[in-house]
Parts: sequence; C-alpha cells; structure tokens
Amino acid sequence: MKLTDFESFDGSLLKAYIFEPKTKAKAVVQFAHGMQEYSATYFEFANFLADNGYIVVLFDQRGHGKSVQKQDLGKVGKEQRNPVSLPADFDLKKLEDDIFWQTLADHILLTKKLKAKYQLPVYFVGHSYGSFVGQAYLEQCKDMDKVVLVGSGYMKKPSVLFGKLVANIGKNFKGKDSVASMVEKLSFERFKKRFDTGSWVISDEEETKKFYADELNGTPFSYGFYASLFSHQLKHPNKKALANVDKRLPILLLSGQDDVIGDMGKGTTKLFDAYKSCGLNVKMHLYPNLRHAILQESEKTKIFDEILSFLDKNS
Repeated sequence: MKLTDFESFDGSLLKAYIFEPKTKAKAVVQFAHGMQEYSATYFEFANFLADNGYIVVLFDQRGHGKSVQKQDLGKVGKEQRNPVSLPADFDLKKLEDDIFWQTLADHILLTKKLKAKYQLPVYFVGHSYGSFVGQAYLEQCKDMDKVVLVGSGYMKKPSVLFGKLVANIGKNFKGKDSVASMVEKLSFERFKKRFDTGSWVISDEEETKKFYADELNGTPFSYGFYASLFSHQLKHPNKKALANVDKRLPILLLSGQDDVIGDMGKGTTKLFDAYKSCGLNVKMHLYPNLRHAILQESEKTKIFDEILSFLDKNS
C-alpha cells in the first residue's frame, strides 16, 4: 500500500491510499468510505481486490480520518477557494460551506485524475455516507464505468426534513462546527436500541469492538455536516438527472436485510425501484441477518466475492 496526498480542486490535501496488484491491472476501483470512519476500515477489502487484479484508491474524505486533525473530525472546515478542473456544468456556488458537495467534487476530480494516469476503466464503490455521495456522483459524473452502492437507500423524506430542520437550528444557534448532540440522539442513539448484540452497524461482537477501538471511528459529527448531508439526501435520487445516465452503466446495490439506514431493506428496494423506473441497468442483493456495515460482517467474504464477480464481468 502506498500512502500519498490527493490535492483536490481547492488545494485541500486529503490523505490517500493506493493498493496495486502484482499483475497487470484490470481496472481502477475508487472507494468512498462511510461517515464517522475512514479508509483504514476497508484495507482488507482493498487488499482483496488488489490480489485479484485491481488498483484500489481510497482517500479519507473531508472531515474524516487522517485528512484532518483529530479535533476537527466531523467539522465542515474551510470554504472552497479557486476551484479548478470540474465539469463546466458543476454548480460551483454550492461548494461554499457544503461539505457534501465538496466531497462530491473531490470524487469527480479524482476519477478524472485516475482515468488520465492509468488509462483504465474506473469503478466507483461507495459505502453508507460514501454511497449517498455515490448517488449524487451517479447523476453528476459521466466518467465512471461501473457503480457499486453498499448500505444505501431511498431515505424517508419526512425524517430527513426533520433532521435537516434540527441540524439547521443547531447550526444557526450553536455554530456549524458544534457537536450535533440532538441529531445523534435522534438517529444513532435510537438505532442502538433496536439490537441486543453487537451494534446497529455490525452484528459481529468482535468486529464491533475492533471498529470502535480506533479513535478515528465513531466521533460525533457537527451540525454543519448534518445540515449538508440531509440537504442532499432530499435531492437524490433525482429522476430528471437520472434520465441522462447511460442506460448501459452497470450498477449494483448491496445491503443487509437488517440495515437501519436502508430501512431494513425497504429503502434499498425503493432505491432499486427508482433506478429501474428510469431504465437503469441495476441489480440488487439484500443479505439476510446482516446489518449496515456488510463489508465488516462475519460473512464479508461472500460480499467481497459478489463485488469481485460484478467488477470482473466484461472487464
């Protein structure tokens, strides 16, 4: 694994990790991790793909992991400056104080850089928060060759609207970088009560302990971060934007049947139906008895193999 810095559109340096195969590469996998975690969570998966012929590139997204100081985890951070190398139709005004849109811009630029450097197909894989960035990426970016969304869904609009209201009130009265204690209480704290073992994220006890033992995982995030996230969850999927997506583009949705983010399979199915109704080339698999972080569950090798099979097909 190579450790490097990915310089994005505004000069931000984001910590990046590159895994390369020992044989000739088939394609490049660009991975987007979830919220309140970072790239290291997926090094086992990245090594698996590299062992099977793929270059894998991950970076700690804004507000996450080693791209920020520990005290800045989950904060919105600085505003954009002098954006470059983005599509002509990309709404630059949205970049100001909008960490979700900035992260989307990071991924769009990274795809372009990977295409130029390796001259290979680029496949996007996103988990959880990364999958919601992936939903927007699918509608904005024309450069990807396959898309895998893990732990995603079509969010309930009333719940997201309420979350956005709470986040904006907290942002306006306590500050954008203040810990969003009320949002966390209404979401993650409530999720915890649904399960007796493990966590709402992972059913496996040992994997749960390992995940939360890392000091860069599980830090409560800010009101500004949540305000940005909820604002974009209300906008996607966007059927008007999906009408412009290549109908041949292979898309795979994977989720645990007991994933609260995917509304116990119902939200993931609704997302699948929305994509199907737009004529997209999408497949879905819900794994029984698995929760949110299926790439960390005890049955993860099955998910690894399914993603590999999807990536290998016609590669």
